[in-house]
Amino acid sequence: MIDKNSVISGCLKRYPHLTLCLKRPVYVLLLTAKFKRFYGMNHINISDLAECPRKDFPTGQGYELCQNICHQGAHPEVNAVNNALEARVDLHGAKVFMVGHDYCCEPCLRYMYEHGIQSAYCIDTAKLYEF
Repeated sequence: MIDKNSVISGCLKRYPHLTLCLKRPVYVLLLTAKFKRFYGMNHINISDLAECPRKDFPTGQGYELCQNICHQGAHPEVNAVNNALEARVDLHGAKVFMVGHDYCCEPCLRYMYEHGIQSAYCIDTAKLYEF
């Protein structure tokens, strides 16, 4: 069964060395049609940061700080898709499960659609996107 705890624990087991986003850790499981699992997180690539530069921003704003200050490469949905692409698996019919955020942003929705993802589900809010 795919639930909040299984997505989080899968990410943390797969990437124990990554530093999580200080404002809002988000975890993603991408499950292919053949049941292969790929994970993505919104990790940061800086170890001495004590506070999120977006701490006073509402959600959806200030994402440029994630890249410019925290050196975050991509959102967790994109990271999970990229991990699957690196493994050269077929993504058509795959499903994405997200924990830690209320919605998927438009660029991530477009990226998932372009790569054949069937659906994305935000577990925390029960929001379902079908492509």
